[in-house]
Amino acid sequence: MKVKDICSRQVFSCSPEMNLSSVVSMMWDFDLGSVPVVDPDGRIVGMITDRDIAIALGTRNRRAPDVRAGDVMSKQVHACAPDDDLRSAMNTMWTEKIRRLPVVGAQGRVVGILSISDLILRAQVGGDPESGPGWEDVLLTLKGICSPRRPRAREARPATAYRA
Repeated sequence: MKVKDICSRQVFSCSPEMNLSSVVSMMWDFDLGSVPVVDPDGRIVGMITDRDIAIALGTRNRRAPDVRAGDVMSKQVHACAPDDDLRSAMNTMWTEKIRRLPVVGAQGRVVGILSISDLILRAQVGGDPESGPGWEDVLLTLKGICSPRRPRAREARPATAYRA
């Protein structure tokens, strides 16, 4: 199965100049967890997630309308192509620990998004290479995404350090 057979094709994007209030409104209105950031020619230049926004606003003394998407977006973009094998894309999601993988076509333009939700909704018992991924493969992908980047990251600070 190819990425284009399962990815979401309706893509919402923003420019690096768009303020975070507008990005958050788009995320809320369309139930998005991340948005590709594109240049004026529609080429992907970054990704911004709801987590990026929450951390940026929680660590700066600035209001959302005063912060641009380009200031907090991830510039390192992991993507796949529409004709890539689905297993290859799932491997990228697992190794890079990302829940949403932009699907990039000609000239670097975003043509879709492959999400863990897309995989879960198409998963089948046993899996059939022609009709969808197997439950086991999807679960392993999700497990890889959810595993900590740094094995001891959760032990770095005691929970009491975050209590008010």
